[in-house]
Amino acid sequence: GKPVDGLSSWTQRTAKIPVDEYSILRKQFDASKFDADAYAKLAQDAGMKYIILVSKHHEGFCLWKSESTDDDIASTPYSGDLVKELAEACQRRGIRFGVYYSILDWKHPDYVPRLPWDKRSHEPDFDNYVSFMKGQLKELLDIAPSIDVMWFDGEWDDSWTHERGKELYDYVRLLKPSILVNNRVDKGRAGMDGLTRGGEFA
Repeated sequence: GKPVDGLSSWTQRTAKIPVDEYSILRKQFDASKFDADAYAKLAQDAGMKYIILVSKHHEGFCLWKSESTDDDIASTPYSGDLVKELAEACQRRGIRFGVYYSILDWKHPDYVPRLPWDKRSHEPDFDNYVSFMKGQLKELLDIAPSIDVMWFDGEWDDSWTHERGKELYDYVRLLKPSILVNNRVDKGRAGMDGLTRGGEFA
């Protein structure tokens, strides 16, 4: 299709399935066999020092009970909270726990730029989306205070700027000064190498 201004080439190649198709799958999501302690023990036995759980990926679904959206684990047949359960299991076994969180959100009505299949007429307010994201990050640290790592991703769209990245970094470190935050919170990554370019990037 025709390239969309502001969308990275990666997003344009990969985001071809409307998020509404993902949402249908919530009714089938049942993690009743999930055993957080078994995962933590397996990690401990393997000599692992930390675990990073994908708490929210680009399609916007949250693996914790979120107060800010119904696109979360509480809307599925599963009654638990995967983030909270795994965080507590890791803490019991002395394993550091972190969460991956996608800055970009293909589902949220205020995220920009929009994907080609998004035909909503709502005029997006990106500042409102950033406030929503900050609220979710605070939720994560409230339900799992033992989170030691905040692993961001999805910073590549043009809507995310160095100024926003630095401000988000400062916000997360204000919530928990000791937390480790990766360089994808900002725009300093050198391609897909994971290296930070020279400059004042968070």
